[in-house]
Amino acid sequence: MTASGNQQTKNKIIRDVFRFPVEKNSTMSVVIEGTTFEVINIVANGIGILIDKDVTFDADRHLDSIELYLDGEKLHLQGRIIHISPREFQLICGIELINISKENAEKISSYLQKTRKHLFGEK
Repeated sequence: MTASGNQQTKNKIIRDVFRFPVEKNSTMSVVIEGTTFEVINIVANGIGILIDKDVTFDADRHLDSIELYLDGEKLHLQGRIIHISPREFQLICGIELINISKENAEKISSYLQKTRKHLFGEK
């Protein structure tokens, strides 16, 4: 592949993973820099949050301290803002989770398995 081909691939956002929606009455939330945000979807290595237009997040920004409240537990994570996209009167901020510990990865995976069973009626 040529250098320009590599550059095109690096700049392209590839969305090939089903994002599990988070229900409105869920207790899941995320705290970044002391502010609590609503989580709207989650995958094994990422979350989508709703932000107001006055929040100053930029794409490719690294977040060293993310607190994800999941199933009554607080997970300490790191991430990188992948995109900020408009949605009605707010914005969706997609965050890639990076350097996830094995323990936190297992907790997220367990949550996703339970959610999959709930959504799709799997036994």
